[in-house]
Amino acid sequence: MWKVVPGYSRYRVNEEGDIHELDSNGEWKSCKVYEKPTSVGTYLVCHTLDDNGKYKPRGVHQLVCLTFRGSPPADGRRYEVNHIDANKHNNKLDNLEVS
Repeated sequence: MWKVVPGYSRYRVNEEGDIHELDSNGEWKSCKVYEKPTSVGTYLVCHTLDDNGKYKPRGVHQLVCLTFRGSPPADGRRYEVNHIDANKHNNKLDNLEVS
């Protein structure tokens, strides 16, 4: 099931961790993702344009959680997302837990 990402209406994700974006013709296509190394592992990230017109890289895992688990806390913090199997490339909803 595909759902549009709240606050990022040009993007949609599914429970398998796939992400699509609207192209200039209004058609959904796979979003280009890249690996971003961090101090705790390498995550899959895509550049996004939010509904306020701001570009920023977002982790696919964060977009999946935002879409299926709701907004992060109102204090402005991002989700702290744990990959249950420790594979940072496995962004399936059932492999993600938030705190």
